[in-house]
Formats: sequence, C-alpha cells, structure tokens
Amino acid sequence: MSESDTDSDYNFLKVGALLHDIGHVVPGLQGEDKGHSEKGFEFLRSFASTELFSVFAKYHHAQSVDEIAEEGLNQRYKNLIWIVREASRLSSGDDGSYGEEVGGKHLLKSIFSGISGIKEEKEGEKKIKVPIKYYPSVKLDPNIFTYPEFREDFSDRAEEGCRKIYESFKDFFTKLTELGDKQINEDLLLMFLEENTAFIPAGSGENNDISLFDHLKTTCAIASCMYKSSKEESEESEKYLLVGGDVSGIQDFIYRISSKGALRLLRGRSFYLEMFCEDIVHEIVERLGLPKANILYSGGGNFYILAPNTQKAKDILKSIESKLETWLIDNRLSSSLYLALSWISVSENNFRNFSKMWTKVNQENSLKKAQKYKSVLEKDPSKLLDPSKEIKPESQGEPCDACRKITLPEELKAIKGEEDALFCQLCYEQMEIGGDLANLGDSFYVLKTKYKGDGFSVPFSTMRIIEKEKTGTVNKSSSIYTINSFDTDGIINLIKRKELPPDIHVSSLPIAIYCAKSGDKDDRNLLTFEELADKSQGSKKLGAVRMDVDNLGKIFTLGVPENQRNITRISSLSRMMNYFFKGYLNLLGEFKEKNILDICNRQINFPKLGEERAPNRYFSIIYAGGDDLFIIGAWDDVFELCFDVEGLFRKYVAENPHVTISAGFSIFNSKHPLYQIARVCGNKEECSKDEGKDRIYLINRGIAKEQVSKKLKGIEESICWEKARKLFDDFKPIYEYLMNEKGNPSKSTVRKLLAAREEYCKNPEKANWIIQLHYFVSRNKDLKEILDDQTILRKYFYSVPEGKLNPIYNVDLPLNIFDLVGRKVN
Repeated sequence: MSESDTDSDYNFLKVGALLHDIGHVVPGLQGEDKGHSEKGFEFLRSFASTELFSVFAKYHHAQSVDEIAEEGLNQRYKNLIWIVREASRLSSGDDGSYGEEVGGKHLLKSIFSGISGIKEEKEGEKKIKVPIKYYPSVKLDPNIFTYPEFREDFSDRAEEGCRKIYESFKDFFTKLTELGDKQINEDLLLMFLEENTAFIPAGSGENNDISLFDHLKTTCAIASCMYKSSKEESEESEKYLLVGGDVSGIQDFIYRISSKGALRLLRGRSFYLEMFCEDIVHEIVERLGLPKANILYSGGGNFYILAPNTQKAKDILKSIESKLETWLIDNRLSSSLYLALSWISVSENNFRNFSKMWTKVNQENSLKKAQKYKSVLEKDPSKLLDPSKEIKPESQGEPCDACRKITLPEELKAIKGEEDALFCQLCYEQMEIGGDLANLGDSFYVLKTKYKGDGFSVPFSTMRIIEKEKTGTVNKSSSIYTINSFDTDGIINLIKRKELPPDIHVSSLPIAIYCAKSGDKDDRNLLTFEELADKSQGSKKLGAVRMDVDNLGKIFTLGVPENQRNITRISSLSRMMNYFFKGYLNLLGEFKEKNILDICNRQINFPKLGEERAPNRYFSIIYAGGDDLFIIGAWDDVFELCFDVEGLFRKYVAENPHVTISAGFSIFNSKHPLYQIARVCGNKEECSKDEGKDRIYLINRGIAKEQVSKKLKGIEESICWEKARKLFDDFKPIYEYLMNEKGNPSKSTVRKLLAAREEYCKNPEKANWIIQLHYFVSRNKDLKEILDDQTILRKYFYSVPEGKLNPIYNVDLPLNIFDLVGRKVN
C-alpha cells in the first residue's frame, strides 16, 4: 500500500482538487444570481458521497485563508483548501477568465484555433486565416468522432448538451453514494471527468480553449506536488520536477520480425509496447505516491509527469531507471529498446511558459539517448556486450522464429495451430496477445497485477487481457485498464458485486488496434498479409502508409502565443493531438460512425476507387500514437485511407492551415519484408516533408527527379493534399471511360497517355510529346469527346505554359492508380 493510501488529508485534497470547479456544469435556475462556486457547493453538498468536498467548490476563489470561514473546519482543512486554491490559480496561468461563469451559453473553443505562425505567408498570396471553431457540449466518446465547427452550427444545442452532462453527474454521484464507501475512488472520478468535461470550457473569456477536465486534472497535479513538498520538507526554491520519458528503438522493436503469423505478432508487439510504456508511467506515479492526474501526457513512446522536487522523489526515479535498465538487459531487449528518463526542476513561474520546460526535458533525454546504458557500461559492460552468455557452451541454442534471438530449446514454445514455428517467451506472449486481440472487439479490459501468473510480463507487472464482466475476483494490488472506453458504470457494478475492491486503480486508455479480420464468427483470425493483398481491387498487392504531423515542435514552441503557453494548455494540446491517433483511428476501420461517413463518403474531394467504402475495411493499424501512424492493408483501401485520415485530421484541428500532416504511401508484394516496407514509406514521408510539408508521396514518378529537374523547375516527387484531391476529381471522367463493363481499364490507353508524359519529362523543351499525344487522341473517338467536353481535363493534355511545369507531369498519379484498379493479376 502506497503512502498516499494511509493519508486521509492527502486523499481529501486530491478529490477536492478534482471537484473544486464543478459548479461550471451546474445549470442556474431562471432568475437565480449564483456564481459557480456557490452552485458547486450546493450541488456537492446534496450527495452523501461528495458532501465533504463541497467546501473546495465554495472557497476556491477565496482571497486569503481567513476568508475560509466554514463552521467546523479546522486550520488543517483550511490549509488544504488554500493549496487547491493556489493550484487552481497556477493551472490557469493567472488567466482571469477561468473565474468567470460558464453555464450552458458558452462553448469550448478548439485549442487548435489558437495556433498560428507556423506556415509562412508568401508575398503576393492571400493572408493565412485561422478559423475560430468550437466543440459541441457533449461527452468524449471513443465511438463518436467529435470535431470543432463554427459556433452557429450548434450553439442552439449548447444548453441541452450541458443539461445532459449535468444529469450524468447526478447519476454518477448517486451511484457513488450507493456504494457506501466513505472515500471516493480518485481514479474512477478522474476517468468520469475526462468523459464528461473534456468538451466543457473551464472559463468564458476570449481564450476559453481549456477544457474543464484539463483544468481540474492539472489543478490536482499541482496541489498534490505542493502537499508532498510541504510534508517531505523540500528546501528547493523550485518546488516541482518535470519528469520526461522517451522510449527509443520502437521501430526496430516492432518491425524487425521474421516468422509465420507475422501480422498476429505485429499486433501483439504493438499492443505490448503500449502497455510496456503505461506500466512504466504508472509505476512512477505509484512509487511517488501521486495520483494519475500528475501524468500530464502519455503517448507515442513519450510521457511527462509533474512531481514534487524532493530528494525522496529523485531517489525513487533513479531506482526505477536502474531497475528498468536491468529488466531490459535481462530480457534481452537492450539492443532494441531504451528508455531515456530525465527530470528537471520547475518553479511556479515556469508554469506560465511551460513549453520551455517541455523542450528542456526533451533536450535532456536526447543527451541520454546518445549515451544509452551508460551507467551499465561503466559498471559491468559484459551485461550488454555478451547478451547470449545465458546459453551454456554445451547447449545447442536455437533462434526464435520471430526475433531470431538464440534461446535454449526447452524454452522455445509453439502457438496452437502453428506448431511449425517456435518462439522465445517474450514473442510467445506477444503472439498470444495478437490472438486475444483478434477474438475481442476494440473495447476490453487489461488486468495488471504485481504477482507473476498468466498473461504477459512488463517491467514492473504482469498483465492479462480479459473480457468485460469477466474479471473474477480481483485483489487490492491489481489495476484495471479500460481499453477504448470509459465504462465507469461497468467498474461500479463490478465493485458492487465485490469483484473489484472499492479503491481499485483504474485508467481509461485509448489504443488504435483496428485490424481486418476474417468474417467467420467462429474463427475471428486476423487476415494475413497475403489475405489482405487478395482483398485488393484489381492488382493483388499490399498498400502501406506512414503519416506524421508536420512541425510538431514548432506548434508547441511557436504556434501557441507566448503568453498562453501555460502548463494546462500545453498538456491539453498534447492530449488532444494524441487522441486523434489513438482514439479515433479505429472508427476509420469499422467505418460505421455517422460523422466519419458524412466526412469521408459524402464529400466530393475524397478520392474513391469504388462507389462507397464498405464497413470493416481491409487494413490493419500497425502503430499509431502521439503524432504518427503506420498502416498496412489492401492497397486500394490504404490509398483511400490516406485521404480519409488527412481529411478527418483537418476537421479535427479546426481546419487550421498551420497544423498539417504529411504521408508516404507505397505498394508492395505481400511477401515483402516488413522492415523494408516501413523504411520505404518512412523515406517517402520524409520526402513529403522536405518538399514543403502538407503533402503525400503516392507513387514513384518513373523518371529520376535529378534527371528531370535539370531541365524543369518545380519538379517534385510528392504532391500537396489539395492538389492531389483536385487531380483525382478532375480525372473522374477519364476513370469512368477507362473502366469497361468488366471493370478493366483500357491498358493501351493508359500506356499511351503515360508514354506522352514520359516523353515530356525527357524532352520538355521539344514538342514531340504533344504531337504524339494529339495523334493518339485524334484516333480515339471516345477519349477525344471526353477531352473536348471537359475544359478542366484539357489543360492536362493540351496546355503548353511557357517557362512552367506542364500539367501533364502529374497525370501519372491518377493513371497509374487507375491501371492498378483494373489489373486482374499482379
């Protein structure tokens, strides 16, 4: 049991911090003139479960401790209320708007609407305008894609949304009262607050882009550190630590596999990595005696934690760092994975421009990554330099069929149904995870315990995937992760049935885990690479894409105005960015959610190779989180998916032209090695960024860029999203013409049009290509009619701009894609 479990004052403070501003969700009565402090006080006082904490709502705007004059409150409790009051002030960055009334009339402005200064304004071009958009007053639901719109689109529904949120609070507090436990489970409360207040503003001023959830969470984090520092007698003037973690080697760890059932192992390994990082993060906050609110951000192999600046905290961090390095070495993962763990001192003044602290701890981790396992190499280098010493000379070790590490024969295991492949313990566990993910939906539980047993091992725990409502009786030392759901009702019901202890540690964790599966209900296996390729339209190949947010560092350091870079806004921006990749991508695979369908199927500028995309699309998410993704599937599904993701991302970031994403797409045979697929797509993604960002690299352009660029200016291998969308939209008449009644494009037509384009690239200063093209078109009556009727299309084939890149250069993109659609063989 951690120290925090035995400290009633500390528990009182943490829950009070999470509830102090709850009056913002309480609607006022007509003609009533009560502020949110008074409304919150009366609301909390009306439930037995929250009555004790009502004083935090009443006095969190007190100007001095002496103003806290509630009858029966001793000085100790008054001091706790004052700590929360100060933490709330620091959380808001001294922004006065946080104290203003919200109610049902105000909407949460998108935090992305406040980002500017990333994309340079070029002389002669229109001034870059950033739309100001707002969120509807709704719950955060992993099954509903929520994005900001203009205020007038739903402002008339704001009060109705707030009323529903208020009713959810009443229901939740009633259920807590029914549990009969005197102490509120802070984890359960935090999870409920994220679900219900992530789209409710914490204030009503001009910059009301901070959600009530982020304000309450950060207030709790700061208050917890203030309390810990006072109890542990910290003598530091900088009372806080920002702890940063950065896991490197993720790509090597995930992608370098060679075995039968590769996709099953990939999914298991990717999920394993998510839980590996979560295990480390939660070990840190548990050992430090901090609530989960102190996890400012966790995703994409990075995390940030706010901690008290005490010697005890530093010693614990050093101990965790040492134990983790030992675990990685003992499990023979040190050649691929490494966690850089750093911490820096932070003062209260630093909370106002927290992006500087974010950057500083990242720099510390960069230095550590350049000296991996330095302390181990200095003390006992043989641990790293001789990883196979466990294999005795007289033993004949065998390579694991997945990771190729030499393993004792008796330690190799076979997966049921795949007895021809043998795996080391770690890969065996990851294969089992992959199998579990195939048989479950996207929402389930992960049970974590400190005791060894069934499941998979992570550095500080053992974890096991379980179906909801099938937890069995869980002991006090365990934790529950609710994957892709908040499910507070489910957890409360399990507590009621005494299957979970009242103080169970619980967290909601979004993870992008969509994978295409077989349609057989009795055999829900993940589709293999070969099966995914076979699902393709036309050519039976795989498509793969890697995507990454552009200028992420600049967004945090320059995009947010300097006077607004407080701790809560930086934490909120990170959370929102991460949630797109980890929370919403599953919906693109299922392809049933209304908002997703409206955006992707009903907008004319989303390239489509069929009539409409069907549900349960044929791709698998290999990795997604933080600010990037890697997806493999049927080539045509992944091709369309590129534009779907970019279109949804644009909506998600309030259509802010300063926040963009770049992609590298490629097509492969199903037998192509995974690490090479990842490398090729990664190189193409980098090319998109190098050529200006906000772009996609679709296919190789046929002629070396260096060769063509000697004769032409403006040659690029990638293409901006907007231009690509218009290109494919312009070529719809050609696509319809090329496809005959059997669904086969005219190969000779495609070939001759591409030949004219190739001739232009070789000799752009000569007219050979246009003569060749006109001769072919004049002999093709149907094609000539199309070009004569379509003014927009004619410019690609008939225009000859002087001194500029001819539009015919880009016809290879749609024509080659159309050609792939019509192929019946590879």
